[in-house]
Amino acid sequence: MYSLEPNIEFVKSLQYKIPEIYGDKQELNRAFQNIIKNAVQSITGRGKIIVESKALGSFVYVLVHDNGCGIEPEILKNCANLNFSTKSQGMGLGLAITKKTLDDMKASIFFESKINEGTVVTVKFRVKDRKDK
Repeated sequence: MYSLEPNIEFVKSLQYKIPEIYGDKQELNRAFQNIIKNAVQSITGRGKIIVESKALGSFVYVLVHDNGCGIEPEILKNCANLNFSTKSQGMGLGLAITKKTLDDMKASIFFESKINEGTVVTVKFRVKDRKDK
């Protein structure tokens, strides 16, 4: 959807044969659309967004890296809170809904950011037990 952004290079670094996770396909689609939308909006001018996936032990990780403006530490602590927004047009629902969606799937979301360097959003999923298939 966002790969048509003319000034942003999208790079996929996806591990193949990742184990199944707990989650709803439509809800995950919405969650990742929101994460990627925020990454796109953080970039002024030319930029790069890397989407990476990997399996480690009993978990699958999906990381979205951007080289946008970064997030101030004080804002970073609140960015997934309901009604918190740094945008004049925003209602502060996007990341709060994303976090709730991931919480419902027993997944976790983490944010790391450096001002003027970018942000990494990491989503951590439990691998589905074989007996649950």
